[in-house]
Amino acid sequence: MPLRLSGFRQKMKRPAFAACLILCLALIGLFVYRTTLHQAERNWAGEVHSDLVKLDEWLTRTIVSAKDDARLLARNLQTNLLDGPDGGRYLQQYLKAVRRTNELFGHVTVATSDGKLLQSNIWPNGGISEDPRSSASYIQAMSANGEPVVTAPYRSADGRFVLSVAAATPDRLGVVEMSVPLDELYAAFARHETVTSGELYIVGIDGKPAPLRPGAPSGPTFAGFAAGGSSGTDEAVIAQMTNAESGLTLINVMNLKTAAAAGDPAPKMPIVVAVLLALVLLAVLLLAKRYIRLIRFLIDAMRRMKRDNWQDRMNPPADGEIAKPYDTIDCITESLRSLVYYDTLTLLPNRAHLNEILDRELQTAAFEKSEIAVLFIDLDNFKRINDSKGHSFGDELLRQAANRIRECVPSSGTVCRFGGDEFVIVLPYPNRQHLLPKTLNRLQQSFENGLPVFEHTVYMKLSIGAAMFPKDGLTAEELLKHADAAMYKAKDLGKNNVQFYHSGMKEQLLKRTRLEELLLSGLYRGEFEVVYQPQIVARTGQLRGFEALLRWNCPELGQVSPADFIPIAEETGAIVPIGEFVLREACRMNGELYRRFGLQPVMSVNVSPVQLKQVSFADRMIHIIRESGIPAERMELEMTENTVIDTIDTSLEWLKRMQSFGVKLAMDDFGTGYSSLSYLIRLPIHTLKIDKSFVRDMGKRRSHSILESIIQLAQRSGFKVVAEGIERSDQLQRLREWGCDYLQGYYFSKPLTADQMEEYVRLNCSRQSTAGVTM
Repeated sequence: MPLRLSGFRQKMKRPAFAACLILCLALIGLFVYRTTLHQAERNWAGEVHSDLVKLDEWLTRTIVSAKDDARLLARNLQTNLLDGPDGGRYLQQYLKAVRRTNELFGHVTVATSDGKLLQSNIWPNGGISEDPRSSASYIQAMSANGEPVVTAPYRSADGRFVLSVAAATPDRLGVVEMSVPLDELYAAFARHETVTSGELYIVGIDGKPAPLRPGAPSGPTFAGFAAGGSSGTDEAVIAQMTNAESGLTLINVMNLKTAAAAGDPAPKMPIVVAVLLALVLLAVLLLAKRYIRLIRFLIDAMRRMKRDNWQDRMNPPADGEIAKPYDTIDCITESLRSLVYYDTLTLLPNRAHLNEILDRELQTAAFEKSEIAVLFIDLDNFKRINDSKGHSFGDELLRQAANRIRECVPSSGTVCRFGGDEFVIVLPYPNRQHLLPKTLNRLQQSFENGLPVFEHTVYMKLSIGAAMFPKDGLTAEELLKHADAAMYKAKDLGKNNVQFYHSGMKEQLLKRTRLEELLLSGLYRGEFEVVYQPQIVARTGQLRGFEALLRWNCPELGQVSPADFIPIAEETGAIVPIGEFVLREACRMNGELYRRFGLQPVMSVNVSPVQLKQVSFADRMIHIIRESGIPAERMELEMTENTVIDTIDTSLEWLKRMQSFGVKLAMDDFGTGYSSLSYLIRLPIHTLKIDKSFVRDMGKRRSHSILESIIQLAQRSGFKVVAEGIERSDQLQRLREWGCDYLQGYYFSKPLTADQMEEYVRLNCSRQSTAGVTM
């Protein structure tokens, strides 16, 4: 039956019919809007709560450390010295020690029981009134029986919100208050965690939320706020929890209007969906003969969306009456599904979709009693490339890497982007026709060819961890966690390899996590010790100097090997304060040897690649050496070949500055890395330190020849040579014959503590022998 549009147009002219049609469209749009908004609010509430949990866990660790430091500092504060003639100098030395102990809570105020306010020049007024005894921190600390207390944020004299940890001295004659502005606290938190949504607040001393991020609205009120958990209003999604360690109330607020104004598509999505569906409905009503059936069809689609059923396609009516409107709605649904389930950069399934894919494959595998391989892939050194080349370069590199990985995976497998530079492959039936080893082989060979990124070719390597169902886990969460642990094991073994999960990796992962927690607190609690191994002039047997080596005596774990904690320190950034601690100790010991024995040996200190990447590296090193008062030419910084060459673009300038300042530069473990002569010519290197593996194997013909050639090449090029790992007299004799300049190893001495080193100097070296050595 042909469609008679003229009759329909006549009906549209009637006010009652037009009003009913508009009302119908409005109700449908409102229904879609509320349904989609409800789903979006659940997602936003999850993000807001997740960020708050991150803040709670990080703040707990930070407060525990600050309490320990405040307790220790209060016990060490001698209030009776403050009124003496040297009180000012004593206070400055004390505050300086505080700053070294805790850089985050480094703003310190000392208040005495007689109303005096003694404070660091770093922190103006500290937010305390003229009589410090009336401040909340003073009152709480004095009534806490010697235990540190945490004071809720208050506004200081300079207008910033401040969080304080305070402790009374044992004699109850004073209070030490360690403070940190909330904006500095937020900056430290942001360096450790990524905040994806909302504004973070801590409830202040006045009962109003104090913002952590500078520029955030302060002291807002939240209508409909429920204590604990998460809640939503028409304007915001809010979450709250109480930090157990400090008793502080933490709040995270996601303002929907602000998010929409900032360009976040999520708050606008319900409106977009409602408007699009309303327009589609209007078009269908104008063109269809039996539009009631279309309304039923749309209602069915809305019910599917409300049930989060994005996977199943909607079936159109059999007679094809509304085929074109159906295509439009299906296109909209597919677009929304792509936003929910696919990564916009690489177009691969995202983390949310990965969980559904893996759950579905696990159900099939459990029914068929078959296996599934889960491969967790990390792009080695991606962060370094992304930081040096820029984020647009990094994004293009990720796109090219995703395409390359996708090409290596068979059609039965699925490639997903897990996040950052991490990818996951789900491979059903991995043992069918040797599918798993073939896939792993293709992945590693494919990346040997390099990736085209703009006008460059980038050579990437892959660290891959594998977990198998059902052997290594029965759920998606277990398999991903175990594959991730195996991937970290691959990184620990030098990167660019594949590791399969085994039960021992779980213990290693727990140990690694515990090491991270204890690392920085160990530095502040004095658990690290520097030992010194002598370096001898080969020709005369005189003392040339010492290499400073780090040791960690952990009360909980015992003696921790540097091979275990140095890589973790580099990954977490803790190597920066640890490296500065070693340099300070080496400078201090050098000065001590001069004062007690008249000696000034060369002190060699190892430098990490993470330190070389710091913008302030050279300034910090020069400042520490100047502060110690020792001549710069008596200090030597050791760097491995790979460290220098991997950071050549940034490190060359710093190394030249150090050389011009007078510090000697040594290339450590020479012969095990690039060993590039062109780099040796470019770098301001003074000394080559031959790796001990060549000395150990010098009885072998090849190592013998390489070692002799390295020494001859260094001599002709003007470099001094240090051979380490000397354990036998025949090694000593042969290296002397070849003209090696300096020797180091257990044949002469093991690494010595500070007390042992002084005894060694007293027994083996005269002042004249060392003072006369030409370095």
